[in-house]
Amino acid sequence: MATPFPDFVRNTTLTFEVPTGDITFDEVGNAIAETTSIRVTAMLEAKVPAYGNTIQRAPEIDETALYLEGYCLEPMKLPLSILPKNWAVATWSGTPGFFYLNVPINPPYGREGIGAVMEESAGTKIVGWFQTSRAEYA
Repeated sequence: MATPFPDFVRNTTLTFEVPTGDITFDEVGNAIAETTSIRVTAMLEAKVPAYGNTIQRAPEIDETALYLEGYCLEPMKLPLSILPKNWAVATWSGTPGFFYLNVPINPPYGREGIGAVMEESAGTKIVGWFQTSRAEYA
């Protein structure tokens, strides 16, 4: 299904690394989960979090991070293999950085019931934090 937002600005690209289910081993025998990249194009805008500054930031989120929310445009439905509390390499409005996908996905209804119906017609609503560096984790 095509996005209902064809004229909206596709201002964000997110590239998530998700596990494939396969495992490889490094030279000393440590198991390493294989991953694949999933690219998501979205329309995200900076907002003040619904609960203001009372939202708990994960420790790895910088104090200068911007709170973003909006909708996935391509694919419209965020693949189920992309879980919340994960990082994506991101470009938001031309600025490279990192995006931390917050819980919940598709608020306030979730991804089942009425949330699934809304997700099918409008795309998955996502919220999270954008910051320009992620030095200790990059």
